[in-house]
Amino acid sequence: MFDQNRTGIFSMLDEECNFKGGNTERFTTNAWQQWGSNKSPYFVQPKSTIPNQFGVNHYASFVNYNTDEWLEKNTDALKEDMYEGLLTSDVEFIRSLLSSDKGMARRKQTVAIRFQNQLKDLRTELESTETQFIRCIKPNMEASPDKLDNNLVGAQLESAGVLQTIALKRQGYPVRRPLAQFCHYFYFIMPSSTVRYFKAEKYSEACTDFLNYYQKLYRWGTPNFAVGKTKVFLRAEVWSALERLALRRKAQLIARCKPFLRRWAEEYRERKRKELEAKLAEQKRLRELREAKMAECANGLPEEKLAWAEDLSNVFPNMERNTLLDIVAEADSQDEALAGCLSVQDQSIDNQSPTTFFQFMRDAGVDRGVTQDLVSNDVKTLAALSKLSADELKQSGCTDLNVVDIKKRLQNLQSQRAKYERLEGAIGSKNQDSVVEDLKAYEANRHQVDFDTKAQQLVAMGFKEEDARLVLAHYNGNVERSAARLLYNFNKQSVKKNASKHGNFNTTDPNVQKLISMGVPKLKAKEALRKTDGDVDAAVKVLF
Repeated sequence: MFDQNRTGIFSMLDEECNFKGGNTERFTTNAWQQWGSNKSPYFVQPKSTIPNQFGVNHYASFVNYNTDEWLEKNTDALKEDMYEGLLTSDVEFIRSLLSSDKGMARRKQTVAIRFQNQLKDLRTELESTETQFIRCIKPNMEASPDKLDNNLVGAQLESAGVLQTIALKRQGYPVRRPLAQFCHYFYFIMPSSTVRYFKAEKYSEACTDFLNYYQKLYRWGTPNFAVGKTKVFLRAEVWSALERLALRRKAQLIARCKPFLRRWAEEYRERKRKELEAKLAEQKRLRELREAKMAECANGLPEEKLAWAEDLSNVFPNMERNTLLDIVAEADSQDEALAGCLSVQDQSIDNQSPTTFFQFMRDAGVDRGVTQDLVSNDVKTLAALSKLSADELKQSGCTDLNVVDIKKRLQNLQSQRAKYERLEGAIGSKNQDSVVEDLKAYEANRHQVDFDTKAQQLVAMGFKEEDARLVLAHYNGNVERSAARLLYNFNKQSVKKNASKHGNFNTTDPNVQKLISMGVPKLKAKEALRKTDGDVDAAVKVLF
């Protein structure tokens, strides 16, 4: 009635606008003549003879239209000065919307034509897509909270087709479930014949057999269900009866399971209690073992110093036992021992693995007598050691190999400490993530390069340290190949025999292993020792 080509209301309105002497009264009279006098069940002609209105029975409700000024509003176009102003806008998007061609076409179109074009585009889009409707209901006309206008809401539900849909579903099968989901939901109340179909995954036959069984049992009115290819359709009363039966069955099963659940809970609590007792017993055993080792490793310390060690172990629980005993052995008083522990804690990298002066010198292979001379000259910390030059270390009795090893180890410790200090300063700032990633990369590279770390990794796997260092030197620091050789095909005598074929200085030589642990490639370490006839200090000078 609205969008027909010649006789539609929009077409008649546009035609009247095209006439030079067109007016609203003639348009309304033409609409009465075309659609009035019961020619259309939707058009309502008023009883008044003044041609200024008509009514339409829309799908939602009746609407009465007043046609005054329809022609003026239909021909309303964008003013020329406004159009020119928008066309000269600095925003490119606005200029693209009001191009010259589109502007001319827009001014020639009427409101009715634009509305028809927009409606046509909307219909085309809706027909080409799968539409999902969201029905919004307005509770009242005042937009006030906690207020419901029953008449308004009912009219909206009726116009949206919600009431008709509910009525149709009540007359048909409102409950619709997929076959497999329906079978799983009512598995508790299935008869044995249905269970066989269910276990064979014949869900359609299982649903049919299940519903027929309860149809005979309850004598429901027919038809009350239907089984399709993918879904089962039920009336509301059938679904309610089956659901009540399933809930009662589940309640019975839960009641039967309560004793088993109670027993399981008691067993679980008892198992946890035993685990806690075992954990406490293990902690007690480790504590006693630690105390026994402290006594065994006292190395003849007097009772007074043993008491110092026990007191300091309570103050510094994370400090290693050997480190603590070294500090106590060298201290002349308890205050001096406490100061030494504090110094070690200050030198720790991450507060968990402190490196003492004595442990550092042992790892570098320095003779204990040289270490004692350094201590007597008030060189007791790594900070003091780092201030000594290479010549001063040699004057103290260190070999060239010791000097190079000490300098490399100090450099690694300083670099590691700088990384952690940088991390501490970056915590809470925007650079925190990047610093953490740099630290992870640094740690990964350090563990990858450090020969001693690799050897300790193999020792942690259960291999002897001597064998681990031998095979690791043979494979030039490759942990994976070394572990595979130690695990599957390792014979120390065979390795030494094969290595002896390559000359005197091979990977079985401790000096070669020492140079490799300092970062020297295997071939260069052998070559340097052969050139210097086994003089490791001279080899160090050649290499470093």
